[in-house]
Amino acid sequence: MGGDQRDPRRTPAGAAVTRRLRVRHLEDNVRDAELVRHRMEGDGLSCDILVAKGKERFEAALVEEPFDLIISDYNLPGYDGVAALKQAQTIQPDVPVILISGTVVEEQAVRCLHLGATAYPPHKPRSPLAPAVRPATARAGGPPRPPRGRMA
Repeated sequence: MGGDQRDPRRTPAGAAVTRRLRVRHLEDNVRDAELVRHRMEGDGLSCDILVAKGKERFEAALVEEPFDLIISDYNLPGYDGVAALKQAQTIQPDVPVILISGTVVEEQAVRCLHLGATAYPPHKPRSPLAPAVRPATARAGGPPRPPRGRMA
């Protein structure tokens, strides 16, 4: 880009999108879901976060509507982050998936990254999410793509 032109998705603070990100958050704990929302807002991320509390609602939402980002707790009753990651990759393969856990085990994080997770940041109250979210959503300046098998 020459002259004074700027990429509309960039700000002096780093990559940021010009529209609100549509985020599907798989989380069974209301307090943890609010913590993630607070962390995203505190990091200056403009998001519409839609929480799914379990497998059925999460998988249905993946088919029903497109998202810019998927965040999933790793430990869920009757479901886990790896299964959620694989389902997301099948239905919305171009959407980055960030897995979070309050108890990050290095081998578990490495396995998830090898399986295609975009990031595996710690789930701690003061730990920022922006370093994982901004690079993962850099292409989100345009509309989200429809889920696989659905027409726009």
